[in-house]
Amino acid sequence: MMERADGDWVADSEETSGAAAVSRPGPCLDDTRPFILRDAPPKWAPIRKSTETMVGWRVWRLVKAGAPEGPLMSTFMTSIWPAGVIMKACCAAETAGLRHGIHAFVSRGQAEEYFDEQSRGKTTPHVFGEVALWGRVVIHERGYRAQFAYPQTVLVPRCYADPRSDIVNDLRRAYGIDVYWH
Repeated sequence: MMERADGDWVADSEETSGAAAVSRPGPCLDDTRPFILRDAPPKWAPIRKSTETMVGWRVWRLVKAGAPEGPLMSTFMTSIWPAGVIMKACCAAETAGLRHGIHAFVSRGQAEEYFDEQSRGKTTPHVFGEVALWGRVVIHERGYRAQFAYPQTVLVPRCYADPRSDIVNDLRRAYGIDVYWH
């Protein structure tokens, strides 16, 4: 893997193979979430570079179920997580701090807490679940920042059940992953 002068990570083809169900790299995501990062990681923050996946927890907004581009969207950015496509971080590194990447929480409890915060009083449905992370991964106290990611399991709150639409099966078909009512 090389790092370009502009800070983007350029992946070797074997480094994008972390999610078996996903065949090609997708659009960039520059998702700098303050809910995980208070500031730049300390100088001792471990950076792991691996083709093996790590698993974190994440919250997404649900937009247009059944949309061909994919119904999952970042809670902070307006980036759609395209169905069947690896999400790649855009500006993955800065000389001091590695401030960009695809974020995920360490635990389900942290994701549920953030989910409650994000979905309270909002009309856009939110879902949460596990996300596979690989490539260059920075480990923080509360979460991870990764170079590549793909949803692994999504949990949909039962309050979104609607006889006119089948959110769970729409997400299963779109992403080829496990999706459950929660």
